[in-house]
Amino acid sequence: GMCSGHGTCETVKEIAARDFSNIYKLWDEDSTMGCVCDAGYSGADCSERVCKFGADPLYYDDEQNIRFSNFTYHFYTTAADVTLTGNYSLTFFDAYGENWQTAPLDWNATCETVTAALEDLPNNAIPVNSVRCFKSDATNDGHTDGQDSTVEPIYDANMYVHSKYTLAFPENPGKLSQIVINKYLDGTRPTLYSDESTSTLGWHIYPNGFIGENVDLVPDLCEDVTVTLNIDSTNNVHYLGGLDTATTKLLKKCLGDSNGDSSDNTDVYDWDYGDDVNPHLIKLVDATQDTSIATTDYDGDTDVDYSLSKYPISRLCAKSDGEGRTAANGFPVDGYGIYLCANRNPPGFYAVVYWDNTDEVFRMYTRAAKDYSSTTKFYVFTTTGYLQLVNTESAAFTTDALTDSSTEKIARYYSNIVHLTNSSTAVSGYTGTLDCETTTVDGTTALDCLDKDDYVMIISTQGTYNAADLAANPVYPNLYQVKRIGRQPKTAEGLSGLLYEHDIEAYRNQVVLDYSMNTNFMFNGGKANAADTSASFYKFYPPATNKQYAYAGECSHRGLCNTKTGLCQCFPGYSTDNCGEVNALSN
Repeated sequence: GMCSGHGTCETVKEIAARDFSNIYKLWDEDSTMGCVCDAGYSGADCSERVCKFGADPLYYDDEQNIRFSNFTYHFYTTAADVTLTGNYSLTFFDAYGENWQTAPLDWNATCETVTAALEDLPNNAIPVNSVRCFKSDATNDGHTDGQDSTVEPIYDANMYVHSKYTLAFPENPGKLSQIVINKYLDGTRPTLYSDESTSTLGWHIYPNGFIGENVDLVPDLCEDVTVTLNIDSTNNVHYLGGLDTATTKLLKKCLGDSNGDSSDNTDVYDWDYGDDVNPHLIKLVDATQDTSIATTDYDGDTDVDYSLSKYPISRLCAKSDGEGRTAANGFPVDGYGIYLCANRNPPGFYAVVYWDNTDEVFRMYTRAAKDYSSTTKFYVFTTTGYLQLVNTESAAFTTDALTDSSTEKIARYYSNIVHLTNSSTAVSGYTGTLDCETTTVDGTTALDCLDKDDYVMIISTQGTYNAADLAANPVYPNLYQVKRIGRQPKTAEGLSGLLYEHDIEAYRNQVVLDYSMNTNFMFNGGKANAADTSASFYKFYPPATNKQYAYAGECSHRGLCNTKTGLCQCFPGYSTDNCGEVNALSN
């Protein structure tokens, strides 16, 4: 049958619309056809079965860990003293894009209930005893804002958070689509609602710097180097500490080129300092997982407590039990009595750094130092890829201080849509656009351009760095991919269903990302205004294919997929249904 009975035949226009609502308007939009395969099938005619996904067991070791998907979601209202009632479901997407919907969940369900619902999905979509869940203690029934201003990626006193969860899926490797919340479990009637006459109920979902991946683009361990994360309060910037003369030299050599042009490298280390045009991208992995340098866990032992692996973040221990655990005796604690310590196998996170040659220190544009002790050690991974500022005059923002109401700002938080405008009047008539179709790269202000599927980071640098810029940058930055870019048409309703007067040029220029943003960049007149925290797009040029590590895929890259049966044929020495285990007895 058509598409082998395992897919649908669609026009190229329809296929484009499936992909983040892209628009295809060429002459063959209604004549060129192709198969869209059901999950589990592939090939031009959807005749081939896919095999089970897994992570290469030779990838992770004492220093390197798998980056697995980690999503946070919360329910909020914009009014106080509101009560929520009802339930919702979560939709989980596996590595092949198949969607799995959980049983109904109460809006204030326990982590145990949420975890059970996910692990009860059919076909072993999520392995039993694998989901990590943390429910925030800061939230309550909407009588206060329900947020901890010291840890929220975006804090807004006008947003009343009722329940908040962080979920991680360490045994579902690979790049997974963002989870989805469904509150319509009874046809068109919502099953989750508030007691307001006009409901202000909403929710946000975002990955907080930890996204699953199929390919490691920052794979190179800087051997014999560990760093700490520190805060320079005088210069309002974070920096890498724990380095002496010898390890500083080693790190410089590991970082190497930062702009894709080795001819301008400097020093005997053959490297670039990095700057606000071409900073260095690194990955940091908490080294307290390594018992050879771990200090103490929350029980006071010199080894790491393996039970902590049930939590989705690397520093979470347990609540105080009256044993006098305080920061003074080595047990940092957050505002809710949760103590922080080592965890086995934490995923790495990205940081963006440059060398300050005046103070001779590696400074950071990102803010992970706020979450760790200044003595916590990290392994450093580097890349032969590089970051490139796209345009010096483009301001990327998610909210507008000059036009957005409080409710509109909250609705725009944690969105995957980034808006563009000009950050100054230096280029007459410029509207902030970055797409390669309309941009002429001039090497002066337009340093590069963006196409669909480009890798990007979004960081507030703006040349003269200040405290507002630093506070706007994410603690743990995400590496995104561009899924749609262009100038949106005007609509009678206004973009995103918001006010018509916001259907203006700045909001029409959009970049749609594959995941939601975990910070808020606010436009406030442009970079000349110190209160403006709009950001810049940085295009990431990945390393050459032979410098990458593709570690998540069919049969864990340690076997061959039989496309007729959908079963893995493991190489000698590997076993299980996805070839994800080393087994000396297997042949």
